[in-house]
Amino acid sequence: SFNEYLWFGNSYEDRSIYADIKQLLPGHCLIIQDGELSIYPWWKPEDWYPSSPRSISFQESVTSVRDSLDQAVARQLVADVPVSLFLSGGIDSTAIAASATRVSKKPLVAYTACFDGNMNSDDIINAAQITKALGLQHSILDINQTNIHDAVYKMAISHDEPFSDAANIPLYLMSDSYSSVGKVVLQGDGGDEMFAGYRQYTFLTFRRILHFLRFLPSFYTKPGSLISRFSRILDAFRSKNSATRMSLLLTMETLHQPPESLLTCERRFQLSKSCDPFLAYRNAATRFSSYTEIDKMLLTDVILQLASQFLPKVDRASMSAGVEARVPFLDENVIKTAFSIPVNQKTKAFTRKLILRKTLEGVIPKETIYQPKSGFGVPYGRWLRTSLFDMAYSFSLDSHFIDTFGFSRNKIQKAFIELKKGEGQYSSFTLWKIFQLALWSSIYRE
Repeated sequence: SFNEYLWFGNSYEDRSIYADIKQLLPGHCLIIQDGELSIYPWWKPEDWYPSSPRSISFQESVTSVRDSLDQAVARQLVADVPVSLFLSGGIDSTAIAASATRVSKKPLVAYTACFDGNMNSDDIINAAQITKALGLQHSILDINQTNIHDAVYKMAISHDEPFSDAANIPLYLMSDSYSSVGKVVLQGDGGDEMFAGYRQYTFLTFRRILHFLRFLPSFYTKPGSLISRFSRILDAFRSKNSATRMSLLLTMETLHQPPESLLTCERRFQLSKSCDPFLAYRNAATRFSSYTEIDKMLLTDVILQLASQFLPKVDRASMSAGVEARVPFLDENVIKTAFSIPVNQKTKAFTRKLILRKTLEGVIPKETIYQPKSGFGVPYGRWLRTSLFDMAYSFSLDSHFIDTFGFSRNKIQKAFIELKKGEGQYSSFTLWKIFQLALWSSIYRE
């Protein structure tokens, strides 16, 4: 679990950071009867995911997706309190908003986060255009990031385990701001996994070209630079093993500069002998071996990333503020529909979530539908260099933490100082994970 956390920022499958404590896997039952404990699966994605693509026209797929999403949204709008929408301006939340306007008999309010009063951000501008096109009431949640220290601490407590997806912080602040006016929201998690929205699906679409380019040398310059990112992708496609390739596509870490290099030599040797940080991906590659490369990646994202990272993030961040977040894309009928649609109808060349975008044509302006995905960028690197530097530096160099996990004090200290100067060989993501692990360690030691 610790080794997985260093690479991906969370643990996978049934592992937890606590000794002798396992997580119950998704789709599994645990039964204790007459003193005997048994665990068995009652559902798995393969039950609904055909091993060969279904024969269905593109237009039939568009209609099927729109209808199933409308049904899911209608069902999830039922509540004893008013239900609102979290609208980021992206395709997923826009598709849910479009369905909500078709099926709701009540006026709906869409909320968009505005960070530090920046009303000119792309998210705000896009969301305003979308709500105007749909006839929704648009409300802005002004999020002041000056209380970021409290939010970081709150999230470390709420997750119970070390967790490094920094998007939980703005989502918590947004939910906390919304909680004074409402208690239930619909939002777009699951859209990327159902309709192939991530960059790795594009990379896999062009895998033959990338496989040919693998002979180019890698140039690791400043972490996060375009050249370093390209080198990281090429390194992933240098692997003939699909499990390693999937693993490296889903982390900012590299085999060139692995996160274990921040450990002492003794601790690093210990891990190399006893742990495989890519174990979950090797298991997934074996489990989905009969599927195409992109289908295999989609299913792996569902059972690993969605279950261990994205849904825990949404659940902990929203419920910490007393808000229930509902995710219509993971409604049973939407999943069945999405799983039955051929991959080439979901992603084509550089256009991802193609079929979901098509459901919005005629409702939302085309320039809004087909704009490039910007993602939900969280400036944790800037926080580490500025407002959170003292806090992160102090927790990460705590003697008990350093000794317990086997980090090299000199390497950690040097990495943070170089990061503050905008230099160094370690990415801000690596040091964010170290900080979150140290913060969790301190809280749960107490």
